[in-house]
Amino acid sequence: MKALIKENGITELKNINYPVIDKNKYVLVKIILSGICRTDRLVAENAILTPHTIILGHESVGEVIQSSGHGISTGELVCISPIQSCKDTPCGNVAHDTCQNSRFMGLNYNGSFTEYIVVPESSVYRIPKNIKHKKAIFFEPVAAALSILNTGIRPRDNVLILGHSRIAILAHRILKYLGYNNCFLETNQLTSEYDFIVETDISNENIFKALLLLKQHGTLIIKSKFPQELALPLQELQKKEITIKFANYGSFDQALKLIIDDNFFIEDLYGEIFDLADFNKAFYKDSLDQTKKIFLTSIA
Repeated sequence: MKALIKENGITELKNINYPVIDKNKYVLVKIILSGICRTDRLVAENAILTPHTIILGHESVGEVIQSSGHGISTGELVCISPIQSCKDTPCGNVAHDTCQNSRFMGLNYNGSFTEYIVVPESSVYRIPKNIKHKKAIFFEPVAAALSILNTGIRPRDNVLILGHSRIAILAHRILKYLGYNNCFLETNQLTSEYDFIVETDISNENIFKALLLLKQHGTLIIKSKFPQELALPLQELQKKEITIKFANYGSFDQALKLIIDDNFFIEDLYGEIFDLADFNKAFYKDSLDQTKKIFLTSIA
């Protein structure tokens, strides 16, 4: 089968053996559609460290072809959580997103830019067969955006989403949909009255911008993953007594509810679909426009 593999620092499409289930409570999933994330491009560019050889990708929707458990049936349409917990004590009974030794698809274990993948039964979430595949791809990004709710934001707080990418648009849309009416996207007319600022495009420049716009005792939420070190302006942070919080993932169950909600509109964030063989064109397209989700498929 075809798979987009990074090996020896080079990313290319290769033919590899089909995966097989060799453990209980695992499923074989045929990948129907995958989404490109900035993280995938950073992996391909060697800006994020990964194992010597790895299949890229972590946003996917597919069909269950085989199962070694009893919780998921053949033929079901599923989204896949990219996070796998270590299962060790005390992590055995906690959610994947709270495990401190978790592994991430496309970073620590083989990802979804391929034709078939084997994952734990606990990593797949059933979705209705009538859901649009493009919308299902947003399952993981929505779960990522929902992490903002874990930082203490209240509906009455003034919140600024800093950035212009689709994750900024998505985070803003989710908060507004859930009743956080004082949530704003970054524009040219910004005040300095924000209780919370959520950055979605980390840089030293944006850290300084957030400091200027936050209230005294405000909170800066770091949402994006960043491969480089940052120069934090400690004196300014101390002077304003700013709190810094990090947001990783929210509830995947809540993400699923939003994805299957017909009233939750994200169709304007859809971009083009590329064949897996045209991954270079797809990555380039994604780098040009961060407001649209670019998709990959191996299905003709």
